[in-house]
Amino acid sequence: AVDSLAQAAQRAHGLPSLVVGLSVGGQRTVLGYGQIGGAAPGAHTPYEIGSVTKVVTALALADAVVRGEVALDAPVQSLLPDSVRLAVAGRPATLADLATHHAGLPRLPVPFRPASALDPYADYTPDALMRFVGSVAPDSAGVRYAYSNVGVGLLAWLLARRDAAAGAPGGVEAMLRGRVLGPLGMDETGLAD
Repeated sequence: AVDSLAQAAQRAHGLPSLVVGLSVGGQRTVLGYGQIGGAAPGAHTPYEIGSVTKVVTALALADAVVRGEVALDAPVQSLLPDSVRLAVAGRPATLADLATHHAGLPRLPVPFRPASALDPYADYTPDALMRFVGSVAPDSAGVRYAYSNVGVGLLAWLLARRDAAAGAPGGVEAMLRGRVLGPLGMDETGLAD
């Protein structure tokens, strides 16, 4: 049954490869379909997880909240550098607003001119993010859902900055590894290529 469902999904979505993980009665099985570089994919085949990182970032926020390090209703401004001001339309955007796409921020920063469409955020720096945050005029926070890559990216950067100020290893990957990936045993997940 899994084979027919996986192969149908592969055909329907034009997937060159697909990996399915099953856990039945405590027994785990990994099945690979298609090919990558002439070989069948498996449990250790690297894939780009893209927007799944938004879920991982939200889990990192939840961890910080449970530990009492931040509050969901903390204003975004409270974690920004003193030199950066996020404009307010209505009420100030909160960390929860960033995680739930209710901060009033656009989908992408403006201007956004990636060097490579294959890895569009590779050359987007924290300085560029802070310039954007200081210049954007967000919609009213908490009013409506608006999918925002830049909002969740800002949340990850703010949490990493907060952790570094508290003495933890710096950077977004270190923050995600310490709060989510490490505790969940996701040793093959990261922000590298």
